[in-house]
Amino acid sequence: MNLPYYNRYPGDYARDTRDLTLAEHGAYTLLLDHYYSNGCLKHTLEQCFRLCSAFTQEEKSAVVAVLDRFFDPHPDGGYIHERVEKEIVKQTKAYKAKLAKAQLGARARWGASSNASSNASTYANQNQTIGYDRTRRREKDLTKVPDKFLSNDEYWLKRKQLNKSKSNKEPA
Repeated sequence: MNLPYYNRYPGDYARDTRDLTLAEHGAYTLLLDHYYSNGCLKHTLEQCFRLCSAFTQEEKSAVVAVLDRFFDPHPDGGYIHERVEKEIVKQTKAYKAKLAKAQLGARARWGASSNASSNASTYANQNQTIGYDRTRRREKDLTKVPDKFLSNDEYWLKRKQLNKSKSNKEPA
């Protein structure tokens, strides 16, 4: 399952990566991001270099160091990370539980006989219409461009006059 986000545990990360170089931190973070988004790193070493944008020898050695330290070779090729695998399973279960609760809530709200997804799409279409109207209003407002723009000094002079006229109108 592709996760749109993942939980990052700063304490665990800091404890396990305290001695990494800056390049190794970057490589590890990029590999983790890709792993959570796409699952196991089913890539060759060269493809991992590309994932991390590692082109110089120093950058490539950082990727190799991270792969050797944190990832295990996968029997089918590529690399696997045990902690990430456990987190993906845990987050997938949590996601499915939230999805089930949301579906129950939708059924309770919209009724068992109605289709909640069609109601949701109708609601979305209504919002698109409202958004369109707002856009048209903004376009009309943009057509009202003054003939002359004020200089900085003119602006502050007008502003000062406006403030004086407001203070004269207000009762003391």
